[in-house]
Amino acid sequence: MVHPEPTGGYVLRARYGNGEEPAHLRVPLPAAGLQTDTKYEIEVQARCLGKITGWNPELREVTLDAIAVFQ
Repeated sequence: MVHPEPTGGYVLRARYGNGEEPAHLRVPLPAAGLQTDTKYEIEVQARCLGKITGWNPELREVTLDAIAVFQ
């Protein structure tokens, strides 16, 4: 899902894993780096190349700094 950020960018957030306690992947995206302003109201499959920069154990959320996101 895509969520707008107060700073003007967006955050992609996706569930992963199939355990009882799901984890999530969080990918912050600055608006200036996007090549399209299309916003999807449905889930789409995408691939992301990036670097893991953090883990929030309370939210069970990995943060990934994206280098590229491909649809």
